[in-house]
Amino acid sequence: MSSLTGTFEVGDLVWRQMYSPTHPHWFATLEERIAGGVRYRGRELLRIVWVGPAEQGPHPLSGKELPPATTRWVFAKPGHEANRDHYSSCDDNWCVLEHATTDDALF
Repeated sequence: MSSLTGTFEVGDLVWRQMYSPTHPHWFATLEERIAGGVRYRGRELLRIVWVGPAEQGPHPLSGKELPPATTRWVFAKPGHEANRDHYSSCDDNWCVLEHATTDDALF
């Protein structure tokens, strides 16, 4: 099950694959980003620690208005959930999630 076809909750162990926010263009949908094939960073095994609405307004680093998104996920490296230094986040228009187990992945 992926973020394109399923739901995810706090506590789920997932594989995350992020895609470039600028390819094919800033306001591209996730499907357009996947079709463009420009991955950002490598695939990571993470645990979801928060799920909520995506923020609107300018991106904190680029200053560009954020593309439309409905969900933001916050993740921690497994075993480091209590340490916010190991947190990262992604909106639903920039990354694909796949449910995972510690033994394998469904990616």
